[in-house]
Amino acid sequence: DLAALLAPVVKGMLAEQAYDNTVDAQRVFGGYGYISETGVEQFVRDVRVAAIGEGVTAVQAMDLIRRKLPLNNGGTVSGFLRNMETTLQDSALAGQHRYTDPLHKAIKELVSATEWINGAVCAEPDAAAAAAVDYLHLFGRVALGWIWLRIAAAVLQRGPGTATEATDHGPSATRLALARFYLDRLPAESALRHSRMRLDPTILADLTDRQF
Repeated sequence: DLAALLAPVVKGMLAEQAYDNTVDAQRVFGGYGYISETGVEQFVRDVRVAAIGEGVTAVQAMDLIRRKLPLNNGGTVSGFLRNMETTLQDSALAGQHRYTDPLHKAIKELVSATEWINGAVCAEPDAAAAAAVDYLHLFGRVALGWIWLRIAAAVLQRGPGTATEATDHGPSATRLALARFYLDRLPAESALRHSRMRLDPTILADLTDRQF
C-alpha cells in the first residue's frame, strides 16, 4: 500500500525534478552546454524520456488524490504522515532544530493540504483537480525532506563532533550541508504549493476549448 501511495509521487514529481536538475547542470556550461562534447545535453534528452514514459504529471496527480489517498480509508497516508512525524523524535536529532523545525513546518502544511483535498475530492471536484499537481509536488518535496532528515540523523548518530565539522569536506559533512540546504528551503516551497492549491479554480474551469 505504501508503494502504491508513493508511486504517482515518484513518477510525476521526480520525473519533472530530474529534468529540471539536468537542465540546471547544462546551464553550468553556458552556451557551451548545448554542444554534445560535454555530454550533459544527452542527460537532458535521456531524463526527459522519464517524464514522457510515465505519463503527464496531471494524470499521476489525479491518481494520487482520487485512488491512492483513499487507500485503507485514508489509513495508508495517515500512517505515512505519522511515520514522518516520528522521525522528528529520533534521539540523534535531539536539539538539532535547524534540521527538525523546517520539516515540522512542512509536515503541518502537508497534513492541512491532505485534509483539504480529501474533502474537496467529493465536495468540490473541480477545485481538487485544479490543485492536484501542486499537491503532488508538495507531497513529494516533504517526503524528500523526510529522507534528508533521516540521512542527517544517521550521520549525527556516528558522533557528537560530526555536526560541527565546518572545515571537513568529507562525505558526512557534505551530507549534513546538503540536508541543511534542502530543509532550509522546504517550508517556503511547501507554503507556496499549499497556497496555490487554494486558488480559485473557476478561472481555469471557465477557459473554453478554443482558449486552450
